[in-house]
Amino acid sequence: MENNYAFGNYITELRKKKKLSQTELGEKLGVSNKAVSKWENGAAYPSTDLILPLAEALGVSVEEILASISQSKKEKTRLRRFLDTVLGREKLIYIALGSLWVIVYALFLVFGEQPDKRFEAIFAPIGTAILFGGAYLALRVSSIGAMRSMKVIDVYEVFFLTVFTWTFCALLVTFILNMKTGYNMSVSMVPGALAGLAFFHNRRKR
Repeated sequence: MENNYAFGNYITELRKKKKLSQTELGEKLGVSNKAVSKWENGAAYPSTDLILPLAEALGVSVEEILASISQSKKEKTRLRRFLDTVLGREKLIYIALGSLWVIVYALFLVFGEQPDKRFEAIFAPIGTAILFGGAYLALRVSSIGAMRSMKVIDVYEVFFLTVFTWTFCALLVTFILNMKTGYNMSVSMVPGALAGLAFFHNRRKR
């Protein structure tokens, strides 16, 4: 998916000027309100056969619609370039995070001396899966609103990336400095959240 929130904002403004709801615009075009919502929140472009009906419904020319799409496709914010660079190599991220998870967890199982070791040993894999799903779901839900542009979602991603990375590094340092008792199950769980973030980012680009 391209960086098309500018096109989405353009469509939203035209629709509001015509005093149409997403459902009403969708009915004029023979598509669902969800399809219109995707155009407006930056998740998709209308298909070629809808350009003319869309232009007529919004009271603009086909050339204006196409120009907006063309301009939107050229945009690439610094945030998006940064996120594409950091999170774009999905397989590499999974291999790196997976390897770290296995190493830290294995060291804990072998050397850890925590009184609640059995509970942490059981919950760490479950918690990892929960955080993966939680990070993905949180960002997924935040992108549903029609007025929630992809630029805003980029900011959310950077925030989560910063928090998760800082937390993981801090926990990892504590664990390394005191391997026997310094384990916190979050050392294993946080990589799951980072993986969920990468999963969301690369799914929404498609």
